[in-house]
Amino acid sequence: MTPKVVAQLLYLLRQVPKAFLAAVLMLCVPNAAGSAPVSKAQEHANKAFQLREAHDYNKAIYEATSAIHLDPKLANAYLIRAQCLGYAIGKENQALADLKTAISLDPNLGAAYEELGQYYRELGQTKLAIVTFSEGIKHSPKWFTLYHARSSAYEEAGDEGKAIDDLSAYLKAHPMPLAFWWRGQAYEKAGQMDKALADYDTALSNKKELHRDIYRQRAKLLFKMARYKDSIKDCSTLIKFDPEEDQTLQLRAEAFAQLKEFPKAISDYTAAIAVSPDSAGKLHMARADLYDKVGKHELAEKDRRKAKELRGNPAEKPIY
Repeated sequence: MTPKVVAQLLYLLRQVPKAFLAAVLMLCVPNAAGSAPVSKAQEHANKAFQLREAHDYNKAIYEATSAIHLDPKLANAYLIRAQCLGYAIGKENQALADLKTAISLDPNLGAAYEELGQYYRELGQTKLAIVTFSEGIKHSPKWFTLYHARSSAYEEAGDEGKAIDDLSAYLKAHPMPLAFWWRGQAYEKAGQMDKALADYDTALSNKKELHRDIYRQRAKLLFKMARYKDSIKDCSTLIKFDPEEDQTLQLRAEAFAQLKEFPKAISDYTAAIAVSPDSAGKLHMARADLYDKVGKHELAEKDRRKAKELRGNPAEKPIY
């Protein structure tokens, strides 16, 4: 395999959706001489993959179908066609059939199990999704994204313990920040707040990136744990990069209020009202209570009148 091909593979491994990686790997297996002899059917499959990456799904389906006509046992062609059919309305049953065919032709094709399990999840068949992911792990234990997929299904089934176990298995192979965030959320749902916080801390340990969603999650968790000062720090980090983070402004206002720092809380509610008119009614009520606490009763009454005027707005968003 040439250095150029290796570089392209590494780029794809970072960029393409995980369900396509099996197809990529299958298309690039070298022979002993270092080159990759490609059949006519495989050429069509390669083209189908490229078209899929370009989001030209109809042409990709055509190329994959051509590959299948030339070689009905080419498992990755069925996989690619199924993935493209997933974007076509009314083609779900054909996509499911293709995935089952791909698995029957190559029982070790982890990506096909993952794709099939995700279909079952979308259909609301969580138990069947778990069975499918489990079969994939049995036959292709190194296709680690199956652990992540199964953990999501376990969470849907309310089994946080098994979800955590699967995410822990995934982390052994891929200790990336987002995976710690995923497991942290599972710990949080299971009520294991300290472990959740530890995972969020690990997820945020890479200071080169600002993972805003993780900061938000940790800020909310710290608030739940009554660690208001730490929650405020995370909120402030987010607001520094986006002063119009309306829900983060609301959360920080709540934290300031818990610390009885009412002027700061009022200031944050005022900023939130300016950038979040959909939630203004509830925000005016919250600010009114704080105005009362600092003795500004006229402003409090003004806010309550405004809140009453805005009451019944169906677009209002909840405060944390």
